[in-house]
Amino acid sequence: MVTLAFEGNLEAPSGIAWDGAKQQFLIASLQGTHIYAWRPGQKTAESVWTGVGGYDGIVVEGARWFVSSLDGRAVYEIADGHETKVIAGLTTPATIGFDGARKRLLIPSFEANTLQIWTVK
Repeated sequence: MVTLAFEGNLEAPSGIAWDGAKQQFLIASLQGTHIYAWRPGQKTAESVWTGVGGYDGIVVEGARWFVSSLDGRAVYEIADGHETKVIAGLTTPATIGFDGARKRLLIPSFEANTLQIWTVK
């Protein structure tokens, strides 16, 4: 059985992560510049961030988010109202993973056919 959570213009949603502190899902848009928030039970998602765009992956680490951007060829940290490039020069950074215990970002690249592991502060 499939349940349709909601429909709307999410600019080609690609990455999704759970923000436990705010009890919401964060949805990264691949073909736009937004990150959307959606809470189960809501009929729509709302834009909570506008930035460089081309977002493929998103992870939540405390009060900050890390997003991979195909447009920016980088990984950005979003925190305290700012988007900061933390890893640059990546080839097609795809949906990312995060090892919270060791503070490591896992960044696959579909064009380079690689997986990089970066330690973040």
